[in-house]
Formats: sequence, C-alpha cells, structure tokens
Amino acid sequence: MAEELIKLDQWGSIAKLNNGGGIIMPFVQELFLLECEIAGTGFVKNIEEKAKALTAETVVSLVREADNKYDKLAIRIDDADGRKLGYIPRKKNEVLARLLDGGKLLYGKVAAVEFSDYSNWVDITVKIYMKEV
Repeated sequence: MAEELIKLDQWGSIAKLNNGGGIIMPFVQELFLLECEIAGTGFVKNIEEKAKALTAETVVSLVREADNKYDKLAIRIDDADGRKLGYIPRKKNEVLARLLDGGKLLYGKVAAVEFSDYSNWVDITVKIYMKEV
C-alpha cells in the first residue's frame, strides 16, 4: 500500500506526495478583488424589474465585450438569466479585462441594491471575485 503525505506549502497549496512523485493541487477558493457600483444602469431597459430580483449574495456574470465601440476593455454584468444589468466602471475594468482575457474565472456577488426616489436610476453594488480551479 502506497504511503501518502498531504501538506501545505508556503503558498497555501496542497502538495500530495505519493511514492516520491508529486502533484501540487491549489486550494479552490474565492479571491476578493474589488467592490464597485455597476455603471450604466440608467440606460438598461427594465432595470428596476431586474434589480428587484437581486438579493445580497446573488451571483452575477462578467462578460467581456472586446468589440464594444465605447470601451475596448468593457465588461458587461449579467444576471443569472443572462440579462444585462450594466458594466464594470471604466476606471476599474483594465485589470479585470486582462484577467478575463487570460482565461481566469471572474464573477460578482451583489452586495447592495438601492432604488432612487427621484428617477429610474438603480444603484447596484457588486463584489468581484476570482476563483482558481
């Protein structure tokens, strides 16, 4: 019977050693990257209806729009049904766009939803995470 040893290395990875050979398996965990308000919600059709369906911790998708004519680093945010909610603000999208372009798994979780009393504007705050698998 082969003896197995599981230990943590200096990066928090699990090193599984079996008969002198080794396989390094990283922990699968969420890595918090940033928090921001979704930009452009005022231009999204039926945003109030879509926002009412969002609760804290609702997972949202990040979709790269490299062909966006206004911003080559644009990242659209969609709800679970694939409906557009808005975008990552331009001032915060460069690193996220590069990570997405590099094949990294990024997603968001709704942190807060606030409705304006004076207009159809909705403030949706999301936390962006990366997950290594």
